[in-house]
Amino acid sequence: RRRRNAFAFPPVSTENGAGPVPAAIIDELRSIFDSTTVLTGSDIDARYHTDMAGVPVAPPIAVMRPRSTEDVSTFLRLCHLARVPVTTQGGMTGLVRATMPQAGEIVLSMERMNAIEEVDTGGGVVITQTGVPLQRLQERVAEDGFMFPLDLGARGSCTIGGNISTNAGGNRVIRYGMTRDLVLGLEVVLADGTVLKGLRKYIKNNTGLDLKQMFVGTEGTLGVVTRAALRIFPAPAERQVALCALSDFSKVRALLSLARQRLAGDFSGF
Repeated sequence: RRRRNAFAFPPVSTENGAGPVPAAIIDELRSIFDSTTVLTGSDIDARYHTDMAGVPVAPPIAVMRPRSTEDVSTFLRLCHLARVPVTTQGGMTGLVRATMPQAGEIVLSMERMNAIEEVDTGGGVVITQTGVPLQRLQERVAEDGFMFPLDLGARGSCTIGGNISTNAGGNRVIRYGMTRDLVLGLEVVLADGTVLKGLRKYIKNNTGLDLKQMFVGTEGTLGVVTRAALRIFPAPAERQVALCALSDFSKVRALLSLARQRLAGDFSGF
């Protein structure tokens, strides 16, 4: 079942599909942001309404491309007041069409929020904007001898925001856990533009409700994650890979059990 990655507001009556309310919000956005930030009409590339399935839908009424959390906050506040729905997009690598815009929606593309702000090897944390592709984050921390263990086939195009919104698991989940296990803190913008500043860098944090977990895996339906503090680990000195052919699933389970016993903390994927 398709899960909508959008803020849904009650419909607004207009005389046609692009009636006065969408026109007003577009004019207001243009008055605040430059032409590279707010795209409309022929400036909207097909990639904003075509996903991995390769079957396009009708273009959105506009595409918003923020550079900062403040931009996202202003944009969502205006859309909230105008009751215009928003669909957030990352790397567009999903296979369930959840980031495809529907009629009357504005696309919020996170592609320009792609700064890796800090790599703290002493604390084992990286702070990044969420439009950063997964592979670029991996390569950046590798320069300091560290690894960000989340890894999946779409690493070159999927974004950190998409990984967080889907609670991605990937190839090393058996040792390092899901994305939620790698998130230390998040900065999130709610539908009305409110900014939740929860960008904490510490593993030990017993200060009350763990609000960040409300946004991991919810596919953008509760808020837009703009920045994240993520756990990183010293890169292994070497890696060994074995290909095992087994005759039935019971033996697969037995091999998994044996690997866990014999390899312990060095066992990262299966």
